[in-house]
Amino acid sequence: MMALLNRFNAVSREDSYVVDTRINNVKDLAIIGKLMEIPSFVINRSDIYKGFLNIYSRFHSSQIEAVSDLLAQYTSDLANARVEWLGPSPGITKVIDLINSEYPVSVLTYEFSMDNEDGNEIELASETNIIGELKNGENRESYLKLIVYSDHNITNPISGLEEISAEDHLYEFSFSSPFVNSVRDSANKNHIMRLRYFLKPVGSKMRVSVFLPGASMYEYYSILYSIARKKEHNITVVHLMPYSPEVWEFL
Repeated sequence: MMALLNRFNAVSREDSYVVDTRINNVKDLAIIGKLMEIPSFVINRSDIYKGFLNIYSRFHSSQIEAVSDLLAQYTSDLANARVEWLGPSPGITKVIDLINSEYPVSVLTYEFSMDNEDGNEIELASETNIIGELKNGENRESYLKLIVYSDHNITNPISGLEEISAEDHLYEFSFSSPFVNSVRDSANKNHIMRLRYFLKPVGSKMRVSVFLPGASMYEYYSILYSIARKKEHNITVVHLMPYSPEVWEFL
């Protein structure tokens, strides 16, 4: 094992190793990038198994035509690309349960002040009974994209908010958050794997819940406590615990 890790210049972490390696299949990765641009499309996780890079994702059924068109292009690479399963999603709670059955997942929740946040983000946060899920890879020119789940139709005109499904009260929201970006960039720089992000307004603060492998928890909370020590942001770490189905009750 050590010979293999040395060959790929693996970096040791608290309970894991990190390896950087190049993926040369540019054409197929470009199509995956286009899939990620589809409204509501989000990657649950990815792994490497039996020589394949496997990507597990979900999207709203209203986007099936756009997804199907891109999969038609993707599967033209008969030797290297394939679709294993396409059908109704069991839902994010079942998805996390499945991942947790394969390797331990932990949850970290923190809150930060929205005083210096994007005005559109503050306006959206004034809506009641909403929660947002941060999309993967959507960070162009410092803008982030959020899938917004609501129990009602959002009728207030909010810049950056686009409707995906009126029936299901589902939206996509583009916004800028220097603070969320800074934490995300630090985690990327340190090769810290995260599974899902959820953002929820709580009073004058934004609550962020991050699902990540338990082996990455130490490195991730070290970033947050480092920020807290500098007092540059009003940040409070609220939860830091192994995943269980009960965590959904207090996100």
